[in-house]
Amino acid sequence: MSAFVRSCICVIIAILLYIHDCNADTNCMFADSGKSGLMLDLSSLDAIELHQADEDTPPHDYQYSPCRNALKCGQDTAMALRELQDETECIVMANWDNYGTLPSYEKGFERWTFNYSTGNDCNGKPFVFLAYFSCDSAAGDYRILNAGSIGDCMGFMSIDSKWACPGAIHTTPLPEEVHSLSGGTIFLIVLAIGFLLYFVVGYVICAIINRRDHSFGDYESNIPHIVFWMRLPALVVAGCAFCRDFCLALCCENALVSADKTDHLVEEKRDDNVNVTVDNPFVPPSVDDEDDFDE
Repeated sequence: MSAFVRSCICVIIAILLYIHDCNADTNCMFADSGKSGLMLDLSSLDAIELHQADEDTPPHDYQYSPCRNALKCGQDTAMALRELQDETECIVMANWDNYGTLPSYEKGFERWTFNYSTGNDCNGKPFVFLAYFSCDSAAGDYRILNAGSIGDCMGFMSIDSKWACPGAIHTTPLPEEVHSLSGGTIFLIVLAIGFLLYFVVGYVICAIINRRDHSFGDYESNIPHIVFWMRLPALVVAGCAFCRDFCLALCCENALVSADKTDHLVEEKRDDNVNVTVDNPFVPPSVDDEDDFDE
């Protein structure tokens, strides 16, 4: 496969991937690890930091930011942390693992449980953080019940939320123009498909027409209008140079005149005291010259 064909294919793939990424939606949704088919939608909490103090003396502040590492614990970032309220002690209980940890759903309690083992080292093992989301349709987006520690290396936070109820999916009405593809996106899709069809169909047709002289794998002979595509860069450069000169001629005429080579020709200086006609055979001699000739 020629370098030109590979370049065209890479450009088309890049355009399609860009369109896909631009239209993809981010979310904070989790499937039940128990394969029940239920989904936990926390997209309404993905920009919220949850705080809850325990009953210890002095009290600890437990913080949790679902679906992201939005918290600071000294020099570290964290999804969940525990610190003294005077900020003299801070422990990273969990780091966001990009959906690596899925919750388990307990049908009898209508509760989702996250078991994160992604915290900082604690006695030779990662700190463990448990996040409980219980169904409560009257709790709104969230209501924190309590937070605390179980031993030295485990923390938890219990949260009631209407989004923990089975079948609850958070939906935000999108602007009307977001529901459909924009005109520019449609144009790029049509353009990419058109180029793809042009090269594929054209290649097949050329391969059939040239089958007596060239094999199907002879890319240079079967690519449609290959001479034009190979010369296209040079033609584009020439067109740009022509447009530049044309614009300069319209608005900057002096720039072109100064660039004319005739301006650099050296004009000969004439001496008024020299008779330029003496050596010119085409000028008739004067009367005095004729008298000298007769003598």
